[in-house]
Amino acid sequence: DQRGRVLAFSLLGGCFERSGDPWQGERLLRDGLALARELNEPYPLITTMNNLAAVLIGKFYSLRDGWAASEGRSALDDCLPLAREVLKMAPIIGDPYLSAFAHGNLGEVLVHLGQLEEADKLLHEALALAEAGGYHAVWPRVRCSIGELHLARGDSRAARQELSALLGERSHLPTVSTQMRVHYALYLAHRNDGDTAAALAQLEAFRKIESQRSMQQLKAKSEHMVMRLEADETQRKGLEHAHGVARAHASRASELERMTLED
Repeated sequence: DQRGRVLAFSLLGGCFERSGDPWQGERLLRDGLALARELNEPYPLITTMNNLAAVLIGKFYSLRDGWAASEGRSALDDCLPLAREVLKMAPIIGDPYLSAFAHGNLGEVLVHLGQLEEADKLLHEALALAEAGGYHAVWPRVRCSIGELHLARGDSRAARQELSALLGERSHLPTVSTQMRVHYALYLAHRNDGDTAAALAQLEAFRKIESQRSMQQLKAKSEHMVMRLEADETQRKGLEHAHGVARAHASRASELERMTLED
């Protein structure tokens, strides 16, 4: 079942990215994308490309600071053609949720690549689609991207207004990653304005959530490793038992053959 296999790669890749391993997530999704292109069915192909784009965006956020910043930028460069291809193919599916997600993904990438005019148009189209459809998993992320767009334009005041309003609706922020983005962007906005106390407060909030997420990811990895070890041990014992049974049958067959020849 190639279709199911493609979707399984996509889901598993997303799981690894969420558990803090975007490299493994990317590898699995690229393997799935190769299968999807061979299969050439619109839904599995678009889904895999969209999920790979999301994983690459997440990789950028994980690596954008410090020594790995260049790798983070490369993730965005790799993401851009995928996000464009998804947006181009989205009308084939005719799913407004996918369309909102595709507009938002591409707009988000373009913000961080500095292509602000195109990003502005795409993000407001994504926001209109998300609000019309009631897609609560999409519109907070898009609004965060709009706040980052203001920041990229040097308008810290507009960025603070957009992001603070979004933070005030915390119950509507669906994912930890979006919460972290909002706090980090607010940190940058306050820092740009020279408000060090407010910047520090946002940075501390960001680091607190980041630390909690890291602990959850570490716990998930540990549980996954234990389950894999237990599964491997169960498989080893099963194989040992099977080999023992096979050896017993072989010995019995040899004994019966010997007795037959003697008779």
